[in-house]
Amino acid sequence: MEIIPRIELTSLRPDSSEEEIRRLAMAAKELRLAALTVTPVWARFAGLALAQSPVRMGVVVGYPMGTHTPSVKGLEARLALEEGAAEVTLVPNLSAYKSGHRETFRQDVAYVLKQCRQANPEAQVKVLLYVDLLSLAEQREVVRIVQEGGGRFLLVGTFVPQPITPTMFRRLAEFAGPGCLLGAMGEIRSLEEAQALLALEAARLATPWGLEIAREAGGMLR
Repeated sequence: MEIIPRIELTSLRPDSSEEEIRRLAMAAKELRLAALTVTPVWARFAGLALAQSPVRMGVVVGYPMGTHTPSVKGLEARLALEEGAAEVTLVPNLSAYKSGHRETFRQDVAYVLKQCRQANPEAQVKVLLYVDLLSLAEQREVVRIVQEGGGRFLLVGTFVPQPITPTMFRRLAEFAGPGCLLGAMGEIRSLEEAQALLALEAARLATPWGLEIAREAGGMLR
């Protein structure tokens, strides 16, 4: 299974500059990566930088905490999609879930998905789950609630930076079941780590080390 078309390059730092976004967009196009994901403030610029290429432009919504109100997340997603985003990565409200407000948690996911469908029915929406903040029983329940809210593409992630391990991925895949796409987002730093997740059929590998992994896999930049 080829790894480069599964790599999603991310630039989510608070100090990301215009020049960095331009450079990453050019590299993503040359390497033919799957996508470049940025914060919403860079959506328009990244979209223009990726124009006339197959590389998809994505944005994060509610990142990194997930504790924006649903209306704010929905607006954030709609505006980004109107500016050319093809993908949205949603951070759900785990605070609501941890407080026992399961329906609030479900509605948060469902509302943003609805806003995305209205803005662009073809948009791909991924839901990022911080598995380090959840017990295994909680992971199982959160996956079920996200799916009830319409989520069909989940990303394994961690809030505290640490490697995304095959064990983390395998567990969430078991909870998600067939018919649900699963990827990983965060601390994937090497080709070896990426290949371990790809072997488990990861649909997407979102990482700020995407260029390094692609080069290690044989991708060439002019």
